[in-house]
Amino acid sequence: MEQRHVWVGLPLKLVLQDDTYQFNAGCHDHGRDISVLTSPQVQSAIFFLSEEVEELYELANKICSNLGKSLIVITNDSYDTSKCSKHSVSQFVKLKAGKSTAQQLASALVEISPKASSSNAINRLSKIDVFIDKNINRDIREEEVASLANFSTTYFSKFFRKHKKISFQDYLSNKRVELSKQLLASHPSEKVSSIAFQVGYSDVSYFNRVFKKHTSLTPTEYRQNVVR
Repeated sequence: MEQRHVWVGLPLKLVLQDDTYQFNAGCHDHGRDISVLTSPQVQSAIFFLSEEVEELYELANKICSNLGKSLIVITNDSYDTSKCSKHSVSQFVKLKAGKSTAQQLASALVEISPKASSSNAINRLSKIDVFIDKNINRDIREEEVASLANFSTTYFSKFFRKHKKISFQDYLSNKRVELSKQLLASHPSEKVSSIAFQVGYSDVSYFNRVFKKHTSLTPTEYRQNVVR
């Protein structure tokens, strides 16, 4: 099951040690154990940054960057964030001195949740589109793309349909057909078999069936009737 956020960096109990205000952070406190960031179930992390955990932060930032996860950084108002790497940081939250840390965190976490979830999904979908565009001339397995997104295949299928309103395989077919239409138009003398190969189909008969399913025309008919 997906965990919306995990808390890493300076442990939450240390952040709140002098605060009497009680609240539910809504995330698991893993403190300095940033290995949790490699879990497929973890999609974003809240990192409380202070001087004691600066080296840990740099490593956490690198992990999130490599795995396409978003990092929300919380610091005290006096902390200088200009010296920090920000590759995976989707949001910085500074806590003001003289106010209840817990109350400020409670308010910040309410705002963070939807923003981080949306930002994380957008980043993943963008990464998937780039991968498809670069590899569209070959077979692309859903398991491969799920791994790229750091998801199980089952979860990836649900995630993709939720955000794209279409299955991954249908989305991939749409992209292949759209590219083939462009190639049919821009290369009128090129063989259909060559274009099929360029968009990832080694079987021309299958390509013809898929193309007709999407356009109601075969590739040859499309050229004759649509491309002028």
